[in-house]
Amino acid sequence: MTSFRTSPVKHTNFETRPSHWRGKGRGVFTLLRLLPMLLLVALFAPEVSAQVARVGAWTTGGTHNVGAGSDRALVVMVGMEDGTNRTVTAVTYGGQSLTRATGVVAVSTNGFHGRSELWYLLEGGISAASGTAITATLSGPADDVHLAAATFTGVDQSSPITAVSTAQTGTSTPNPITTSVSVVDGGMAIAAAFCGNTGSFTWGNGWAEGSDQSQASSSSSTADHAAAGTGSDTASATHTGPNRLALAAISLNPCTDIDGDGLCAGADPDDDGDGVLDADDPAPQNAFICGDSDGDSCDDCAVLGSIDVSNDGTDTDSDGLC
Repeated sequence: MTSFRTSPVKHTNFETRPSHWRGKGRGVFTLLRLLPMLLLVALFAPEVSAQVARVGAWTTGGTHNVGAGSDRALVVMVGMEDGTNRTVTAVTYGGQSLTRATGVVAVSTNGFHGRSELWYLLEGGISAASGTAITATLSGPADDVHLAAATFTGVDQSSPITAVSTAQTGTSTPNPITTSVSVVDGGMAIAAAFCGNTGSFTWGNGWAEGSDQSQASSSSSTADHAAAGTGSDTASATHTGPNRLALAAISLNPCTDIDGDGLCAGADPDDDGDGVLDADDPAPQNAFICGDSDGDSCDDCAVLGSIDVSNDGTDTDSDGLC
């Protein structure tokens, strides 16, 4: 007599499955339930840095029309020469006070001083400016005073400066005068050079000259260079008749584009790209919250704005389902 082995019954209903199957089935069900959300998380663009860019051209003299854009920074170069060591005590734009980033003075053997400085004003001050006038206040009168300005967009408003660097010589060498400044990907390096002779500057290493002006006994120039990556960028300025050279350089931090849509956080109406406007979003820079934030034993991993995590159900049988 042939005996046949009876196969176990395959249960298809969670309620009639053996107890050791119930947790597995519910675990699979939970995973399937969360798949759409997990796919959204996987596809969600990570935050990236925007690219700092100059808007319009560098201008010289005591006025500057700022370019349009968001997260702006106005950068002003102040250069001067005098037989006394004059300092820059303040710079304003349309009545708004700028912040000094860095500066350096070069002193020749005959006691003449040549100074180059960089100052900046961020979006709030630019928007509040009552006009286009640039005013530099000095500790005393100077023989020559140079002003140049440019507008940049995409600048981190909370931490605008990555690094600063300076170089100076009281003689005609080295020429070119150089200085290296740290930069980050998406940032911008800016430099201002001053010479105690008339003439003009030429910039190396791919830097774009912004201004070049010569006055009664001195000359100055500005240049900028978009950072190709994180590292170091070297400003190199060669003068046609070098003497008493001063070089100041800074680098600007790019703002953060949280959802990768090309708009900086703060200027983007939906910073995290979750479809909920920042004005209505309880966490405008976080598209997803996962975990049990309200302590009710129910996972509240959800796209913010579509689920009230303070009322996401109760896990009455401790099976992980709410």
